[in-house]
Amino acid sequence: MLKITDNASLRRLNTFGINATCDTLIEYTSAEDLADVKICGSFLNIGLGSNMLFVKPHYRGTVLHSKIADFEMLDDRTVRVGAGIEWDDTVARTVKMKLYGLENLSLIPGQTGSAAVQNIGAYGAEAGDRIVSVETYDLKDHKKVVFSHDDLHYGYRDSILKHRDMENFVVTHVVFRLDKEFEPILTYGGLASHFPDRHALTADELRNTIIEVRRSKLPDPVVLGNAGSFFKNPVVSAEKAAALGAVYPAMPQFDVAGGVKLSAGWLIQEAGWKGKSLGHAGVYEKQALVLVNLGGATGSDIETLAKAVTDDVNEKFGIELQPEVRFIY
Repeated sequence: MLKITDNASLRRLNTFGINATCDTLIEYTSAEDLADVKICGSFLNIGLGSNMLFVKPHYRGTVLHSKIADFEMLDDRTVRVGAGIEWDDTVARTVKMKLYGLENLSLIPGQTGSAAVQNIGAYGAEAGDRIVSVETYDLKDHKKVVFSHDDLHYGYRDSILKHRDMENFVVTHVVFRLDKEFEPILTYGGLASHFPDRHALTADELRNTIIEVRRSKLPDPVVLGNAGSFFKNPVVSAEKAAALGAVYPAMPQFDVAGGVKLSAGWLIQEAGWKGKSLGHAGVYEKQALVLVNLGGATGSDIETLAKAVTDDVNEKFGIELQPEVRFIY
């Protein structure tokens, strides 16, 4: 069933809590609903807006919002999940079913469909690691299209569905292949230090610890509007990393495919922005990678702060940070 609202508020549909509006909001509960959607002009498909910033107070176009909430077992290891189910509910449900592989991604805000598009990741795991396929509806040709894992070209916080020329493909369902035997991923940072005996560790314990760690570092969007990590961790050449390391011995560096990954949060902190603010927008005091709405901030306020942070990091380190958050104008 379609629910159509003109001149709709988007405040509940973005975790920054920006008081933006749109021409038309269309909420749908099934893939079949999308066959009745006819769009002229600009449109945007969003989940909970956990990875976007409405820069202008009004979006001149149509916003689609999924409420597809079916959950189906395809076999004893494979689940098909509606795009409108909140991501952490998907993680909690699979753990309860004793299907493993998503625990490290606990408490990441957003919907399951958005997780597949963005290829969310945390603590050494990515959603794309477990995705078999993504079912979509093509609003241009009005037909269902299934993308296999290989079709999706998953990368760091990226997939083919994230690209602008693919916006007509609306995610309806995501298919995950999980494990029946629990094998914890403890390779990230100091995560292993929480569990002296990894052989006695359960999936529930890992999930609960991930939740506890995230809550200690990241603000609750309900209390302090934010979109989680605002910037991507930059990847530089080995030569650039070595040169920076010679000047800044404490700089965290991680070898990855294609170069060396640096910590954007560390760069921002060293540029002097941690805990600082511009007007109603600020850099979170506990995690410099997170920009926050201190109350009453506009999308433009957040954008201005992001540019100031980017400019200062570039001036100090010669690195231009790239946003993980999508800017909507």
